[in-house]
Amino acid sequence: MRDKKDKIPVVKGTLRIFVKRRGEWVKVVERKNVITNSGLSQSIKLIFGLDTSYFQYIAIGTGTTPPSESDTQLENEIQRFSATAEYSDPYNVILKVTMEMTQSASITEAGVFNKDTGGVMLARQTFDAVNVEAGDLLKIEWEFSF
Repeated sequence: MRDKKDKIPVVKGTLRIFVKRRGEWVKVVERKNVITNSGLSQSIKLIFGLDTSYFQYIAIGTGTTPPSESDTQLENEIQRFSATAEYSDPYNVILKVTMEMTQSASITEAGVFNKDTGGVMLARQTFDAVNVEAGDLLKIEWEFSF
């Protein structure tokens, strides 16, 4: 577990959320993310081949408790999506997903996971409500820098 005084940034990133309604994309969220302790542990296991469950899912929810390094799940997950990853130099990965919403929701949290249910959460963030309606497109981009 990381010590509070240990502030060496191993992984940092930015969450961006866009909503497309009536044909136009609007960026509604841009926040720095919080890397979890369990996510950092899983990342180290992946680097050295000790595990093969890589981070490929983005989940959304309605929780409002501020994110913490000790988080292991979203507060109130409502949906999880398979995402694609793109690498760009120097040392950046963008995990992204675009999905059509099938229901209206007021999204206030998001996280990155290594499994389609349960699993290890790499990062979590909360934000002001993003109100989506059935039929809206929701695009999430989570950029990680190493």
